[in-house]
Amino acid sequence: LAINPQDPPMWELLAAHTKAVTDSIKSLILAIRDKCPGQKECDSAIDRLNATINQLDQAILLAMNQQLHPNASSNLQGFQEQLLQAMGDIGEHIKPIAMAAKGESNKLGYQVMAMCNVFPCLAGAAIGAASKMTSSQLQNSLLEKTKT
Repeated sequence: LAINPQDPPMWELLAAHTKAVTDSIKSLILAIRDKCPGQKECDSAIDRLNATINQLDQAILLAMNQQLHPNASSNLQGFQEQLLQAMGDIGEHIKPIAMAAKGESNKLGYQVMAMCNVFPCLAGAAIGAASKMTSSQLQNSLLEKTKT
């Protein structure tokens, strides 16, 4: 190409080789990502968190329409205690996740899943507590804050 920049067969050959290299790099990146320690667990955790967020979104819609009916399984204080317990459990998982992410990647997936298992409890307690509140504005506030 340096000698004859207008040589179409050489340009086609270069394009073919470039595509092969690009495809190989993409394949390598996907293989690395898929085979990383804990990748499947992290993907599963993301799916579970999305499901929990959807559950909270549904409760927010009900609260906005003043259709979030009181949950009879506990009282407001009981739901608040469940919320505090879940938040404490989440807090206890932060340091082990950070440590696994920095130097024990083989434990990362387990740690992420352990923390992820707490979020449905947190959401359930928040929805239960919101269901005991009479103000839809307070219900929405609690549920929105739980999502974040």
